Amino acid sequence: MWAVVEGDQIIQLIEKPHTVRVQGKLWPRGIFRHWSDERLAAIGILPVEVADLSPEFHVRTGEQFQVLTDRVLLEYTYSPLPVDDVRDAAHERINRWKQRKQDGVFTHEGSEYQCDPRSRDFIIGRALDAFISLSQSLPFSIEFRDAENVDHSLNASQMIGLARAAATHVQHWHDEAKALKDQVDAALTVDEILTILSSLEE
Repeated sequence: MWAVVEGDQIIQLIEKPHTVRVQGKLWPRGIFRHWSDERLAAIGILPVEVADLSPEFHVRTGEQFQVLTDRVLLEYTYSPLPVDDVRDAAHERINRWKQRKQDGVFTHEGSEYQCDPRSRDFIIGRALDAFISLSQSLPFSIEFRDAENVDHSLNASQMIGLARAAATHVQHWHDEAKALKDQVDAALTVDEILTILSSLEE
């Protein structure tokens, strides 16, 4: 984008190269491709630099131009969306973050184990087998593979302990997400909500 300027006033904005009349003379569109910025500036055509921060949860409400010596600076202005709408969007983002964290690996007795939904179901099933075996004084043993593909020989108590560790992992991230949602609900401005969301770990 370019701007035709006279002094500190913008006479015309040019979004795409086309024939343009400047200083009473008609110039071909080719000048935008072949001329340097300095040569264009000599006839009053300056490049437009867009300083667009595009803040999240804001809507564009206006624009401001500033004529400098070698370019025109275009800055957009924004207004925040309604706080209630942003709260809803923040809750959804926190839910997705919580799910990623819960589905990540957890550590138990120095080893990491997978905790995606399928793995959690498997852990719960084997822990139930272990609990039944333990309650009936029956033998129980399982080779359980960790996230690094290392097998661990677990007895009934150890299998139940692994399930408890998985449950603690899931509950931890549930509690973390709830605390963040409470902060979002207490926030009074969009900027406060953005600050809370910036604390989310990937």
